[in-house]
Amino acid sequence: MALTVSQGFGIFLERLTPLQSERDAKARHRLSVETSLKGSTRFGVQLFRETGSFTHGTGIRNHCDVDLLVSMSGSQPTSDTALNWVKDALKASFPTTAVEIRRPTVVVRFAGGVEQWEILPGFRTSSQSETPIYDIPGPASGWMSSAPTAHLDYVNSTNQQVGVVGGTKKLARLAKAWKYYNRVPISSFYLEMRAAQYMAAQKSFSAALYFCGYLEWL
Repeated sequence: MALTVSQGFGIFLERLTPLQSERDAKARHRLSVETSLKGSTRFGVQLFRETGSFTHGTGIRNHCDVDLLVSMSGSQPTSDTALNWVKDALKASFPTTAVEIRRPTVVVRFAGGVEQWEILPGFRTSSQSETPIYDIPGPASGWMSSAPTAHLDYVNSTNQQVGVVGGTKKLARLAKAWKYYNRVPISSFYLEMRAAQYMAAQKSFSAALYFCGYLEWL
């Protein structure tokens, strides 16, 4: 049976959604990752915070890394040192698993790379009464500021606007599919935040039309 363009995009979006098996695998490995980092003698852990597309509801099936920020306590070293601390702790716990630094994170590839975790070391710089802001490793060197809860709040707020409910996350998922399928060397985080910015000015949502408009706007 022939489908309309709108129906086709609806089916495509459903097929982009991560499978329950991916979610189950994530849950199984989170405890072991946290236990590994808590056992380090080089740094203390204040808390763990999941960030990124899996938690935001904008992940892509078979391309959905799990991002985990580890808020460290104690004296803040260089970003290179913090990344090596995390790498060494994880490598000691998972000696047969690929663990490598890929700034700004430490990447752990479970099951031969089928499931990938990205661990982000951070030091909180804001007070406990303020929106959490962290120093995280910069893309090349040093530290840079990040506010993961503020980023998620912004995505969620635009996603719930009257007339476009769900539109921001659908648009972000389409943008990330375009990135992965075409191997576009661009940050998924950038595409997601730009999708939120684009949808903040919209009053309705059509996947086909708005995806074209979004790419032209970029």
